[in-house]
Amino acid sequence: MAFIEDLKWFFNPHDFAEAALLNGKIINGIVGRRSVVINNVGTNALTFSCGEMMAQHGDILLIKDNHYKIIGIHFDGTGIAVFILEQQQCS
Repeated sequence: MAFIEDLKWFFNPHDFAEAALLNGKIINGIVGRRSVVINNVGTNALTFSCGEMMAQHGDILLIKDNHYKIIGIHFDGTGIAVFILEQQQCS
């Protein structure tokens, strides 16, 4: 069960957060890095933490003119989602 809190204060783009575009909607979140295991290989992956929302593996997140594919989604139970990202080359 997620907390019923207004998390917008944690994801304010005037402080630490970045604005991103996901499925035509602007969302705010914090870009970071996290140790993860992908295909049995440990790596330091790019992440985007935001309030829980509808997203699926394979969705594209646009941050500062860079495209990232969501390759993992982690819901921590507090109302926050962490997307594991893979940068996409766009021509």
